[in-house]
Amino acid sequence: MSVAEPSRAVIPGKAVPFAEEDLTRVFDAKTIQQARRLMLLGAVQLTSTEMRIEAIVTDGERKLDVVVTPLRFARGTLFDRTCGCGRSVCAHVVAAAMMTLETCPRWRRPVQGSLLDVLSAPGAAGPGAARPVPLTRREAPPPALALRSFEERVAVWTLEPGNAGAAMHITAQLSRIGRDGRPEKDGIPATLRQVVEKTARTMQGDADRAIARLLGAGALVRTPIPREKRHLVDAALKRLLPTGRLRWRDGTPLAGGPRRVIRA
Repeated sequence: MSVAEPSRAVIPGKAVPFAEEDLTRVFDAKTIQQARRLMLLGAVQLTSTEMRIEAIVTDGERKLDVVVTPLRFARGTLFDRTCGCGRSVCAHVVAAAMMTLETCPRWRRPVQGSLLDVLSAPGAAGPGAARPVPLTRREAPPPALALRSFEERVAVWTLEPGNAGAAMHITAQLSRIGRDGRPEKDGIPATLRQVVEKTARTMQGDADRAIARLLGAGALVRTPIPREKRHLVDAALKRLLPTGRLRWRDGTPLAGGPRRVIRA
């Protein structure tokens, strides 16, 4: 079912970049939330992202063919879409669009920053601006974790083996997103509570906050998962692996593999 009349749109001769805010403007909050859940479950498989977005979305026992085409109108970006579920508004098309933003940087539309961000940038004040007054020791700024901006930060997760009291340990570092769409290596260790409070308001940040809440959103940087709650290990891995930001303690990236059954 189409959401826009193509005759009134600028029919794209190439991919029309869009942003998450375009999706949140068009679709209701419940649909967005359901789409994020499908992404976290790894239910979205992109099949083509050339001129339009084509995907297969698994919902329960159904595999649904989804096609989404962003269209640029004078009043903003809208989405022409079809889905095998037959509904005019569904989480499947939103999940396909979100997965495209997550994995295909060329589809991302730059989002204009705030005036405060511009004014606070180095050199923005101009050569005639007054020089800052040095701070005394008593007026020293807070630690870097509280001072640096987290606007564009996401979590990079590290797993460590457990011990007698824990099934696994997990650590998060908040890192900026580089030009290639991947986290940079300037991560700052953070508690799960800080992950909830400080990660970017993007799809990647949404996934991080969901994982942090699943693990209790506590105040430890190195969080143990108790053995009596070992079911959280499977739940956490199912959400962490699709992010592409999960590492073993030696820095080796971790990714999902074929399901195996090991018999003792």
